[in-house]
Amino acid sequence: MKAIICLFMLWLFAAEQMLASDPAGKAIGITTLGANVETGLVERVGRYVEAKYCARVSVRQPGISTNFAVGSLLKVSTTLLQTNDAFLVVLTSVPGKEPVVKLDDSIVCVSLGMLKPAEMDTAQALEQYSRRVEKEAMRAVGLMLGLTNCPNVLCVLSLHRNQAELDAKGCALCPPCLLFKAEEALKGKGVDLIKPKKVLLKRK
Repeated sequence: MKAIICLFMLWLFAAEQMLASDPAGKAIGITTLGANVETGLVERVGRYVEAKYCARVSVRQPGISTNFAVGSLLKVSTTLLQTNDAFLVVLTSVPGKEPVVKLDDSIVCVSLGMLKPAEMDTAQALEQYSRRVEKEAMRAVGLMLGLTNCPNVLCVLSLHRNQAELDAKGCALCPPCLLFKAEEALKGKGVDLIKPKKVLLKRK
């Protein structure tokens, strides 16, 4: 147990040192397009991605309530790109069977309709849905960074084949994916890295 705690503390120290780079000026953009996007969802996903990737995120709400075909979705999403966006994650509805769709090198979409439980009338179902969106947004960012599927089932980048496996898998990057893959890819995209918040372990 002591060895595990020591390894964790070493990883936390390494993360702080490696993420203490000078600001590069870019961010991961996150926005929404389409009707029936739950209030506060994009802000929640933005905070989650920022905390888990240790990278700056820019969240915005365009307030557009129209359903789009894939072709027009790319055109409309491109107008939402800002100069300080490394790329843009769009929470929307995309025709097809894939919950995460990369439109080009600067736009990736998370299809919300595919992630909703059969019934959305309880707080438990809404929380399950929100967690699914968080995980798929994490995967969408990984796709834009060129990260591959991780064999570690506790990593959010691990492969899942259905919603049950999506619910069961981890919700964050494993240390190797974060420190040895994501960090370098984020730097390559010019994204500002942020230090992880310190966690104080208290004895009971």
